[in-house]
Amino acid sequence: MSKREIVINKIICGGFLGYFIILFIERLLALIFSTYLGGELSLLEGGFYAFSTYFFTLASLVAASILFIKPAIEMFKVIFKKEIYVLDDKRYFKIILPMIILLFGGMTHTGFTISYLQFVSYGCLIASMVAKTVEVCLTNKDKRFDTIISVIYLTLFSMSIPVIYPTWLDLPLNVLIYISEFSSVLLLVPTFGLMLLYFFKNDGISKFHFMPLVFMVVLSTTTIGLMWIESINLFAFIFEILAIICFSVRYIIVGSNKNREEKDVTNKNN
Repeated sequence: MSKREIVINKIICGGFLGYFIILFIERLLALIFSTYLGGELSLLEGGFYAFSTYFFTLASLVAASILFIKPAIEMFKVIFKKEIYVLDDKRYFKIILPMIILLFGGMTHTGFTISYLQFVSYGCLIASMVAKTVEVCLTNKDKRFDTIISVIYLTLFSMSIPVIYPTWLDLPLNVLIYISEFSSVLLLVPTFGLMLLYFFKNDGISKFHFMPLVFMVVLSTTTIGLMWIESINLFAFIFEILAIICFSVRYIIVGSNKNREEKDVTNKNN
């Protein structure tokens, strides 16, 4: 086992652990302090939104922590040793499943939120993806473009999922907004999870299916559009556009390469 392989394995595992631990701590603090902080967003003073997001976050933390305990202990046992933690398909599933469950709680704006900690935790996950991409680039030159565009697209796709925010609009618009927000999170977070799982299992290359992009565009645009009257979620809107551009660029480049290869084969046969 080379030093390079060991270092990359440590970064991937460290990124997984960093993401989960930091986001878990941030969400745990959110549960503790959101009971009385945040005014109308606090559990003591709030209404439907405060209660629903609080218990939604609580459920995600409990479920995720139970599922992540075993793989976390296994990774901690080897992460500071000169050996690797073998990441096969089963282990990737056991690691990514609780990470995505935890992300459900991370997609809710509670009375107490430490935004920069959430970004740091997600930075750890991106570091794991980048490490996998670097590994592929160093070992397989033919897959360089595919793995680089994959990690970019996955990052953009995940950032385009709108966070569940409170709304102070009247009926029936506020009901439509909450339905749209929760639907986006409940459908797009697992979609991202499947894409992420496939990325790691398929040697750093994600599937570029058309339907997940369509679901993301429809759900994110609907949520952002309904909230537009009250506030503009430029963050999700910009990343949605970038994700569409990234998908389109990859589609154009791959299509042109296939046409070039077909022409080369035709010319050789002639």
